Amino acid sequence: MDNERLNNQKSEQEFMKSLSRLAEKNYQMPLGTVDYQFITDELYYLSGARAVILNTYEKDNEKSITRAASGSKEVLTKACEILNTKLIGQKWDVNFKRLENMQNGSQQAWQLEEYHSLQEIASGIISKEKSQLLEKELDLGTAYGIIIFYNNRVIGDILFAMPKDARIYNSEKIELYVKNVGITLMRTEAEKSLKENWDLLDGVFESIQDGISVLNNDLTIRYTNRIIAEWHYKNYPFNGKKCYHAYHDRDKPCDRCPSIRALETGEMEQEEITVTTDVGGKWLELYSYPLFENGSDHPTGVVEFVRDITDRKHSTEKLRKNKQYFEHILDSTYDPLCVLNRDLEIVSLNKHYRDILAEYTGKSLCQRDLVGKDLFSMQDFLPDFLKDECHQVFNNGTPLIKEEKFKINGEQYYVEVTKSPVFGDNGKVKFVIIVVRDITELKKKELQLKESERKFRQLAENIDHVFWMRSKDNQKVIYVNPAYETVWKRPRQELYQRADAFIKYVHPDDKYHVKQEYKEFLQTGIFNSEYRIVRPDGEVRWIWSRSNPVMDENGRVIRYAGLAVDITERKQAEEKIRYLSFYDRVTGLYNRAYLEEEIERLDVERQLPISIIIADVNGLKLINDTFGHDRGDDLLENAAGILKKVCRQEDIIGRWGGDEFVILLPQTSYTNAQQVLSRIHNECKRYELQTFALGVATKTSKEQSIKQVFKRAEERMYKNKLQESSKAKSDIITSLINTLLDKSDECSDHLKRVTELAQEMGRALKLSKQELERLADLAYVHDIGKVVIPEEIFNKSEKLTNEDWIKIKAHPEIGQRIARSTENLVHIAEEIGTHHERWDGQGYPSGLKGEEIPLLARIISIVDAYDVMTRGRIYQAAISSEKALKEIEQKAGTQFDPHLAEVFINEVNPNN
Repeated sequence: MDNERLNNQKSEQEFMKSLSRLAEKNYQMPLGTVDYQFITDELYYLSGARAVILNTYEKDNEKSITRAASGSKEVLTKACEILNTKLIGQKWDVNFKRLENMQNGSQQAWQLEEYHSLQEIASGIISKEKSQLLEKELDLGTAYGIIIFYNNRVIGDILFAMPKDARIYNSEKIELYVKNVGITLMRTEAEKSLKENWDLLDGVFESIQDGISVLNNDLTIRYTNRIIAEWHYKNYPFNGKKCYHAYHDRDKPCDRCPSIRALETGEMEQEEITVTTDVGGKWLELYSYPLFENGSDHPTGVVEFVRDITDRKHSTEKLRKNKQYFEHILDSTYDPLCVLNRDLEIVSLNKHYRDILAEYTGKSLCQRDLVGKDLFSMQDFLPDFLKDECHQVFNNGTPLIKEEKFKINGEQYYVEVTKSPVFGDNGKVKFVIIVVRDITELKKKELQLKESERKFRQLAENIDHVFWMRSKDNQKVIYVNPAYETVWKRPRQELYQRADAFIKYVHPDDKYHVKQEYKEFLQTGIFNSEYRIVRPDGEVRWIWSRSNPVMDENGRVIRYAGLAVDITERKQAEEKIRYLSFYDRVTGLYNRAYLEEEIERLDVERQLPISIIIADVNGLKLINDTFGHDRGDDLLENAAGILKKVCRQEDIIGRWGGDEFVILLPQTSYTNAQQVLSRIHNECKRYELQTFALGVATKTSKEQSIKQVFKRAEERMYKNKLQESSKAKSDIITSLINTLLDKSDECSDHLKRVTELAQEMGRALKLSKQELERLADLAYVHDIGKVVIPEEIFNKSEKLTNEDWIKIKAHPEIGQRIARSTENLVHIAEEIGTHHERWDGQGYPSGLKGEEIPLLARIISIVDAYDVMTRGRIYQAAISSEKALKEIEQKAGTQFDPHLAEVFINEVNPNN
């Protein structure tokens, strides 16, 4: 008895030591990790089993994975040979019967479950034959299993394979030990989940394309994502810095700082600001949210969400113009027309539809009052089934045309409502266009037809739509009105001879579906179809045809009647709407919205390598400033023509905005893309002053970001533009001067004389070398603004009209704009703009007087006037030098600077 007690005490001591070792091992292990082999080794020692195996379960409980196995080397080796696989890391199908037993209570969690054999516990996981072989070869008997749960989910189990005729007698200790193992596994699961959540949060912050900044309540930066770091990389890292110093290089908080307001109010604050970042000027939209931590009633910090809205700001004006053009097209459509999005909100309405709403509501409504509103809330008399029909068109993409009946302000209306889909390039319906045609009068006429054949014919002969009737057996046309000959441009007699004669003139692409629908019409008497016809002169027109049986008062069919309407204008309006959505108005190329969708569509592995070319038209601003935007548009059209000529049919060319074009080259290597650049350069040589700054980059692997490839192409373009822009503008200036010399009395000799006189005047005034150089440049190009003056004004011998003088007096300002657009002339832009000002303030364009006029401009005013007087013009004979000097002397103090006039007469004096 004493020996048994001693053995029990020893067993208890060993068990406690094992638990202690488990606790120590868990303490030593890094977070999120478990020493599974240690656990099975301990259980192998405690249980007396031949083998102990520990499995963990995947989250979906579809598979389990063997994490550790303990036993003698011979046993484990033999088991691997029989199973023909290694144990550790092996995935197994889950024994769902055991899981069901757990759910119905036949097996308890955390308790050892005894099985008569290995085959019983491994059923459904390994084959019966292999189970029997394992039992035989390894001399196995009873098996035990225990399941480990966490959060109502199986996360693991442990299998004990006992020697034949052996049992586990210390099950309570085994179960207690496994519970401690379960705690370890639960802790590991929780640590993994926590890490996943932190990784997810960090990934979300870094993937967001807006800037995120977390600040303390003293505006010290605690955290930023990569967007903020990219914008302000020169002051990075930010930790410990004040936001206004790191982001704005300020020594104190910004005016109207939304973060300060959020800290004061405890509510979200918003602000739009302009900033100069390390990557250029930007418009930013800031949302500052107060941060409450540790149960504080007062904000302990602020979270800023910062969005770059620069492109949105720049595109606002362009969007406004496109919107006006779009609305003009809609308003030109005769029938009321409405465009809805998928939420059945108004995208646009034409004037006719707005008039209907105004009449119904009693209010004058404009487009901006209605966009974004729910159409069915605005017109509460509309039945709910109309909503269902709109959803139907969005879902199946087929037009739906129905007649509807409404009562508005007590008056009955019949309308024909056409709901047509507008598809995006992804093939899905993007908008639905609703066209409402008031057919109230037509319905009344149809009712009158039942009462009187005479009235029917009187009506039918005078409507614009084709109206026809067929016999009771639906085989013959018994009437068709004259509108058939107007719409089809064919004789009606053909239909009387053969009822389906109209099908001959259906467009080949529509003929098949019209024939199919006509077959159904012969069976049902119902026809509803849109198709195209071809007139004798080849003109194609869109037709909508519908028909229904005509019943008598007893519901019997007495004839079939139909209507065919020419809907060509409506179809053209719909096509124009679609065209405007994806094409640039000036060049006819794709616009930015289309290009962005194409970039996303082409960003797939089968299109690799994909190259992107960005082309910037050199000198567009200078041309716009000189000749106006019409000439600038001509330059853009020429640029588009060059790009289309050198690119392949499968290449996608579009105008990105302003003076930039983008070319997408799918399945094109960088080398081949460089060849396209060469073709562009060669083609440009054929066009005067037409050059591009070009940049190209290529995506060669699916891991690369298409946005980064685009950005790299853009950077290369900008680098080339910096190198080429100055030369391009210089070439344009040279061309402008040559044009001016060709079309006017200005000549190189005149410019040379004015330059020489100006230089003599400058030396007499002891001007510096730098000022003399500026004076020489000014003398040569002071009248460059005259390049826009029509040639006929230069060649007029009679007196100039007021309109002529208005154009002439504009040339100093035009010349000033040209100079400001050119690096080589910007230093004399002010003098070019003021060389026709007078000393007494009566000059143009600004009426400057006295020394308000720059010195060099006052010099040019005198020497230019002298040369014009002594050489003459087509409208003015030349006079002698003496008379010219006398004229300058007389106008000193009024037209000319008196001091400069004296210097010119006495010291320069061209007579000497």
